[in-house]
Amino acid sequence: MNGRESVTGDVPAKIGQWSLVRHPLTWILLAYTALGLGLLAPYQFQINPDGIAYLDIAEKYARGDVWGAVNAYWSPLISWLTAGLRLLGLPPQVAIKLVLLTGGAVALGGVWRLLGTVPCGCGRWRPPGQFRSRCTTPCT
Repeated sequence: MNGRESVTGDVPAKIGQWSLVRHPLTWILLAYTALGLGLLAPYQFQINPDGIAYLDIAEKYARGDVWGAVNAYWSPLISWLTAGLRLLGLPPQVAIKLVLLTGGAVALGGVWRLLGTVPCGCGRWRPPGQFRSRCTTPCT
């Protein structure tokens, strides 16, 4: 396979069909990232009590205090990712906002993937990645 063939071995009719520039999800993620980074500076210090707890746990992980960081209430994933960015030298507020922005982008990609397999009006399923406003296969 040379990268332009599908799983069945068919070559697409249009050369630019597989271009990332033409994919709507690319533009959605670019707009989401631009909006998120644009709002990062004005809302950098806006944080809720849970965010303070995540930052406290992340600081403990970054210092190597694993026993003090283990917590039965908050999930460790956000703290682990934030601690990694803290070790790179980012300020705590920026680090956690970037982790949450990345999580939102991953969630958008997952929702896009799920929408590609929603049923058509006649009960048929669309193949993944062929999201359209209406089904292209006729109902019989």
